[in-house]
Amino acid sequence: MTHAARWAALAGLGLALGLPWGFGGASTTVRYQPGHCYTQYDADGFAYLSCDPGMSYIDLDPGTEVPGYAHPVRALVVGCAVLLLLAFRSGSARLLRAAACCAVLGAAYDGISLAGGPLIMLAVAAVLIGATRARRAGPPAFGTGRPPSWSTPV
Repeated sequence: MTHAARWAALAGLGLALGLPWGFGGASTTVRYQPGHCYTQYDADGFAYLSCDPGMSYIDLDPGTEVPGYAHPVRALVVGCAVLLLLAFRSGSARLLRAAACCAVLGAAYDGISLAGGPLIMLAVAAVLIGATRARRAGPPAFGTGRPPSWSTPV
């Protein structure tokens, strides 16, 4: 993984924390509106109280868009950054793949949406998956421009 890709992935994770993610603070509230009461009189002149039934309804509040630092996905973003830094430090391909998986899970946390945070996480995941594929292929053989497995004649 090149230094530019490393810094791009880390910058993308930092940017994902500041961009809006899905809706947070969504709630449902059951509300009751009481009926109206009024006085009625029977044939003998006696008064009694008559009330209409009330009405219950559910109030759906979708909430507002929240930035990544206030969204529950922040744990996945920070976890991805920690795995990425550990992978840079140790050179481990497994940690790099784990960071890519963490980025994919973070992007799909609220479902795929067109908000800025999930899109940046998908871009970070693409960079990390590309880095793991480049690591798996290895450096090209000297003078052939092909990976070492293809350099031997069949």
